[in-house]
Amino acid sequence: MPPFRPTAGLTTGVLALALAACTVTPTPVTDGERQARVSADLAQLTRPVEPVTAPITLDEALRRAVLHNLDQRVKLMETAVAQGQLDVVRWDMLPQLSAQAGYRSRNNDAGSFSKNLSTGVENPDVITSAEDRTRRTAGLVLSWNVLDFGLSYARARQAADQTLIAAERQRKVLHNIRQDVRQAYWRAWTAQRLLPEVTRLETRTGRALGESREIERQKLAEPLVALGYQKSLLDTLRELATRRQELELARTELAALMGLPPGTAFRLAPPPANDPVLLALVKTPVEQLIERAFAARPELRQEDYQKRITAMEANKALLGLFPNLNIVGGRSYDSNHYLLNNTWNEVGAGLSLGLLKLFSLPDTLELVERQQQLDELRRLQLGMAIMVQVHLAVQRHALASDDLKLAATAAGVEQRIVGQTRSAVGAQTAHPLDLARAEADGLLAEVRRALAEAEVQASLARLAASIGEDPAVPGAGTTTAGTPPGPATTPARAADARPRTDAHHAT
Repeated sequence: MPPFRPTAGLTTGVLALALAACTVTPTPVTDGERQARVSADLAQLTRPVEPVTAPITLDEALRRAVLHNLDQRVKLMETAVAQGQLDVVRWDMLPQLSAQAGYRSRNNDAGSFSKNLSTGVENPDVITSAEDRTRRTAGLVLSWNVLDFGLSYARARQAADQTLIAAERQRKVLHNIRQDVRQAYWRAWTAQRLLPEVTRLETRTGRALGESREIERQKLAEPLVALGYQKSLLDTLRELATRRQELELARTELAALMGLPPGTAFRLAPPPANDPVLLALVKTPVEQLIERAFAARPELRQEDYQKRITAMEANKALLGLFPNLNIVGGRSYDSNHYLLNNTWNEVGAGLSLGLLKLFSLPDTLELVERQQQLDELRRLQLGMAIMVQVHLAVQRHALASDDLKLAATAAGVEQRIVGQTRSAVGAQTAHPLDLARAEADGLLAEVRRALAEAEVQASLARLAASIGEDPAVPGAGTTTAGTPPGPATTPARAADARPRTDAHHAT
């Protein structure tokens, strides 16, 4: 028989495919594609949000922050992805069902001749064929691998634990949001109450400074007295400007946390003076708080699930040593007319054992043991950090409470000074400029007291976060990971799965 020779068309096609594979070059993103991405992102980030139709309460601010926080929405999506991975892994435990079809054609007959094995004589005169030049095949095969089933079950258990880890990370984000919102809300409430008065007194103090300079120019008072008075007014103006900026930024920060576009006008409802849940934490002994933290903190719960994932790795290594039983069954079809039966059913079973895996088992088990020891040390490290955080949160609340008492006392003294100065001005025993300075000092004392109160409220939220107390978010349960409800806003602080240890949030 003449040897098979490829045609020119087939050769040309193969060469064309080979050359095409060698001509792949880096293709940068075009300006049009980049602009389309920019437009899509800006449209997503600036689309309308739920309008503000009434004064915003603390619960409403928390609900809006949870609804629009980017970290929260990312963690929601991560939880959904982990759940989706679990759903996919579950399918791997089912038997494999595959359908196949094929078509084969050749340009000559698949003939053969025989050889007598006893005499070694070939018989080239009798050439036979048992195969058509053109054949069609089809089949439906059901197979079940016992070892793959066991490994798929172990992977499904690990995927289930990964889903729970994602849920704990979402809890951590909620704790951080409550902490940020509570502090920003109280500071913004202070701004709403006192910012107009701060602006008014800045103007009045500025006029008083001008009058004092005129008194110095006309030499109506001793120069040293006039300069001392101006220095006092300048110090007051400087602190008034600093506090005004601080209060304005507090409203901006709260608006960003709630997902409101910059410049949106809103008013705040008076915050509740006492939160019984948070106040109960202050009265709880620190040992009980630490015990609650060890049971509820998302970071330690994640380590619990990671421990189970690592233990499952050891089970997977042991499963790999068992004999592998593979059971196959199916129905096949072949169009070859030389066959006696063109369709047939077939069943089979096979048993195999990977002998080389026996030698790798000690190293595998040693690696798993080291991973378990690492998980144990990491959990102890987290536990120590959490103990420190709880102690710091308790101490910070105590210090904030003491600072509030001192600020309240100072504000009371300043108010009495304002009253006495106003009476003296009425009796013409004091200059009106003294009243302007006293009122500015009194307002500054009130601002300090209000900010100290905001710090006390923030310390309560930090204490709750340090023990893993979950916040109640009214009306936020309808949010889903797949359907974000509004524009995403950049959170004031990134939240990770580790405890905070920075200076401001070392709870």
